[in-house]
Amino acid sequence: MFGAKNVQDTWAPRQIQQLIHNNQTVVGFNFPSLDPSAVQRLVQQLLARIGAGRIRIIADAIFPLPEVKSAYEAIAARRTIGKVVLVP
Repeated sequence: MFGAKNVQDTWAPRQIQQLIHNNQTVVGFNFPSLDPSAVQRLVQQLLARIGAGRIRIIADAIFPLPEVKSAYEAIAARRTIGKVVLVP
């Protein structure tokens, strides 16, 4: 884990060991801490790269919203790759 302030105060060593042992990840991102003009510039660059085919978004599984339980089960069983999409 990196990027967390005072992680020792919030995560017990045993919890961190369980994450590592189970090959799990905790990810966080804080948009409000970023400069809005920088975000705008970066999003424009990102969308341009996606549009040019230089970045491909992988959405391996698409589920209708009423099948959210099946989507969760697929994620838990590691039967998915990339993003899982729920369609309303």
